[in-house]
Amino acid sequence: RRRVSRGAPAVVPGGELPFVSLHVPAHNEPPDMVIATLSALRALDYPRYEVVAIDDNTDDESLWRPVETWCHEHGVKFAHLDDWPGYKSGALNYALANLTDPAAELIGVVDADYHMDADFLRRCAPLFAEPSVGFIQAPQDYRDWQHASYYRRLYYSYSYFFAVSQPSRNERDGAIFAGTMGLIRRRALEDVGGWDEWCITEDAELSLRLLRAGGSGLHVDKSFGYGVMPLTFEALKGQRFRWCFGGIQILRMHWRSLVAGFGDGGNRLTLGQRWAYLSGALQWYGDFLALLFFFFLLGGAINIAS
Repeated sequence: RRRVSRGAPAVVPGGELPFVSLHVPAHNEPPDMVIATLSALRALDYPRYEVVAIDDNTDDESLWRPVETWCHEHGVKFAHLDDWPGYKSGALNYALANLTDPAAELIGVVDADYHMDADFLRRCAPLFAEPSVGFIQAPQDYRDWQHASYYRRLYYSYSYFFAVSQPSRNERDGAIFAGTMGLIRRRALEDVGGWDEWCITEDAELSLRLLRAGGSGLHVDKSFGYGVMPLTFEALKGQRFRWCFGGIQILRMHWRSLVAGFGDGGNRLTLGQRWAYLSGALQWYGDFLALLFFFFLLGGAINIAS
């Protein structure tokens, strides 16, 4: 019922397109990778947008100086934050308050390793013509995964969420804002107080607050951008830990909003939205519960055998 397969029509009059500010946070990233992402963003087929690069507390000057030089040469806004609080959320709040063009109506967050298709903004920005839409989220897709079995397995484990879970959540207006490859209405972002700096998964937490305030979100099926997957198993474990930690943070902070009968009068979440976010947070306990269930089964087998 709410399926958005390929975004808006390819041809939308330029005068009807909103101004977009794309924010690219980076922390200890290789400068060549960041510059490649910024170069791809400058090539987007869209008449009204800006690119903002924010270096978040990178302590090695040789990593961020080349990016700063490139940005100055190519008309991209840049700021290096030193000893700045709030991690990625703090950097994004700084960019929103100090670097974003006053005319910007939409904010996009782009990870430093992502390459976007040229038509991303033309396909997705017009979806905000519906005033209730607070954010849209396209799939986070990946490149260079076909040549090794580890990457192939990892790729399909990632694609499940955006191919199955997000479209299902979207039917009940319970999709999450996953950060990169998403756009958010600036007014809605500012109305709920910006990015919360206590949460390690600030993007998903933000979308819950937007929906709680009565906004709406849309998932777009088509992939428009491709990043780099964790290159080692250690990096994968670190990523999954952050996702799990952030999911539990959201559950601890917002569980009253997700359970029927709790919360205050400002909670406008529907039953379907509550279930989407509650089940999404509880799923991080799944492996632990499966382990307990295994031991119950093992105990039962030993009891029968004896």
